[in-house]
Amino acid sequence: MRKFSALALFVAIMTLGKTLSAASLYNSDTEDYRIKIRSKRDPWVLMTLYQGSYKYFDCTYGCEIKILESGSTIRLESDADVIIDSGTLKIR
Repeated sequence: MRKFSALALFVAIMTLGKTLSAASLYNSDTEDYRIKIRSKRDPWVLMTLYQGSYKYFDCTYGCEIKILESGSTIRLESDADVIIDSGTLKIR
């Protein structure tokens, strides 16, 4: 039982650490946007970011974010907080 508890604690700590180091993207506009996100380790991920919602993702080693409707693109060197304001990506 102690081994299982130690393993569960280790997994919880590793998961929490990953969540705390995440980048965030917030859509402050009143419309939804189709977003592409690519980290240096992963291929493009296509998603919809709804008005007033957040998306958290790993950008530890750098990433690129693009809004398909406006073409606004931003490149990050590491985790950061990014906001969509009037169809444009900005670092908060």
